[in-house]
Amino acid sequence: MTTKTRSIGKRRPPSTLHAALEAAKARPTIVQGYDECGDPLDVSSTQKPDIREAAATMMVMDALTDRDIERIRMLDSCVVIECEVAWEKWLSEPIWNLVDKEISRLNVIPSSKADIPPEDRLRSFPETTVVLCRNIEEIAPEYAGAYDVRLRISGLSADQLKRLIGTSPIIERELTDEIALSVSAVRLFMSAHKEASGEAIFQKLLTIYAAEKGVTSKSAVSHKSKSKPYLDLDYIHGMPEAVKWGRDLAEDIRAYKAGQLDWSDVDPGVLIGGPPGTGKTIFAQALAESCGIPLIATSYGAWGRAGHQGEVLKAMRADFKRARESAPCILFIDELDSIQSRGNSKRSDDWWSTIVNALLAELDGAEARDGVVVVAASNYPDKVDPAIRRAGRLDRVIKIGLPDRVALAKILRDHCYESDVDFDRIAQRMVGKTGADCKALARTAGRRARREKRELKTEDFLQELKSSQKPRAPELQYRIAIHEAGHALLGSLQGSLHSVSILSSGITSGGAIFDDRSAGSVRDIDDMIRDWLAGRAAEEAILGRVTIGSAGHASSDLGLATVFAASLETEWCVGDSGLSWRGEVNQHNIGNLLAMNRDVAGRVEARLQRLYSEALEIVRHRSNAVVAIAEVLMDREILDGHEVAEIIRINKPIMVSKRAKATDVMGMH
Repeated sequence: MTTKTRSIGKRRPPSTLHAALEAAKARPTIVQGYDECGDPLDVSSTQKPDIREAAATMMVMDALTDRDIERIRMLDSCVVIECEVAWEKWLSEPIWNLVDKEISRLNVIPSSKADIPPEDRLRSFPETTVVLCRNIEEIAPEYAGAYDVRLRISGLSADQLKRLIGTSPIIERELTDEIALSVSAVRLFMSAHKEASGEAIFQKLLTIYAAEKGVTSKSAVSHKSKSKPYLDLDYIHGMPEAVKWGRDLAEDIRAYKAGQLDWSDVDPGVLIGGPPGTGKTIFAQALAESCGIPLIATSYGAWGRAGHQGEVLKAMRADFKRARESAPCILFIDELDSIQSRGNSKRSDDWWSTIVNALLAELDGAEARDGVVVVAASNYPDKVDPAIRRAGRLDRVIKIGLPDRVALAKILRDHCYESDVDFDRIAQRMVGKTGADCKALARTAGRRARREKRELKTEDFLQELKSSQKPRAPELQYRIAIHEAGHALLGSLQGSLHSVSILSSGITSGGAIFDDRSAGSVRDIDDMIRDWLAGRAAEEAILGRVTIGSAGHASSDLGLATVFAASLETEWCVGDSGLSWRGEVNQHNIGNLLAMNRDVAGRVEARLQRLYSEALEIVRHRSNAVVAIAEVLMDREILDGHEVAEIIRINKPIMVSKRAKATDVMGMH
């Protein structure tokens, strides 16, 4: 930790690692010192950047004021540095970087020679003298009373160590000044390998600190702060488009705050869409942190607590007012799809029209919102009123999908301290899960380790994943694997498969997850319906009979296929029912709609039968690939899209059917 015993002049801003390393770049130097007999030593060398020198530069430069630097640059200046022996060798170099090397030499007097009076060191050239000592009372009075600058440097502070090696959620959470103060030049050098990350360096330093204290690394940080961990866009994984937009916004905000950019040139907001648990709220928090501005978080649920429309409007306007008063800031509105689009609710359209109109007035009404970036979140961005998504409001829509295996491993690592856990192996079993699932798993795995009073292990995570699954008979497990392999086959052939799993989740016994894809044409919808029907088709083609697993609830394969087939006829008007719009179709009204419109029901059934036949032909044509996918699923339980594609590539079609060949490439890659 660096402190000053005397403060003269304006305090300089903290140095950065970049500046410290710039000062330590390779250069020829001549350092004037003295041997044991008091004779001068000239040592010529080419010095290379060293993390120890960078750390010393940071400590010294942080302690100096502008006035101190002026004094050091004078001829015959004397600098007394009270320091620990652990850093003594490195602290003179930052002083040497400040002097005019053409007309001066550096006279370094270590603590062992600090009792030699200055008159014994007179030379024919000017000198900058640096006296290193434990305490100023230990040195000769000629030095103690004639110094120009006096510094006391005890070691690195936590802030300096973070600036030196970088930061992460773990470092922010665990690093304290006590741990940083224990870092010596030798320990820092031994921990900082060429390719080591900041987190790896910190973990090695922590291990050394814990060994010195005679405790485990876990116990060494048991006193850690309970404050909220630092979080910015560097620690957001699995949403590259959103992160890129956020970084661009942060640059614009900095330019706006510096007066270099007008607010009209700053993106006014964004609508983030994606499934629950994918990190929309965390993204808003990280965005505000990266931009260096406050976050004001609200939601329609918060506005609507009172129930009365007047209170809803009052709460909404109050949040926007608070945001304008805090500008520049981020106003985060969660659950935006809870505000129903105008014209979609026959019974309460007047209510929602008033709410939407009030929100539009706040977004771009007479009262400007300069300095306020609105970030809204929705599980169903397509359901948000089109006027809200109009240019100048929330016209930018960024959809967040499920994180891939690499992103899952990073998310798990951010939630755990331990470095010896195989996060990649765990992430392999979690493909198709969300960031929220990772957080929950880390919590339960940590609880398991705490109960057994030991460090967290990879097996804790795997056991927690296993315990969440109900045991199945091998025959049932294979049937489920065949069913999901059928979905995986068609999804992979279309290039839209994200992952496939036979792990149970909620009311489902497995599932194939598809990447977000456009649904702008009849062909697109037919592809999606064919995917949903492929599980049942695989059961029939491979096992010889079907089960009830494809139906039974609104979100089942047949439930979704039926809703989309009906939407083609009545809502989207691209089927064979003409141009008349017959209303919105959803899982709640599909039964009544088909019962009361037999012509529509007939066309929906015909489409489903046709697409099922096509799916059946494809599965039969690729039956060896379906079986191969199922067998790997029996062993691994989960596969990502790339792994499925490789299995299909290896297992070529085993039967030739003109119809299957034609269908196999229809709308597929």
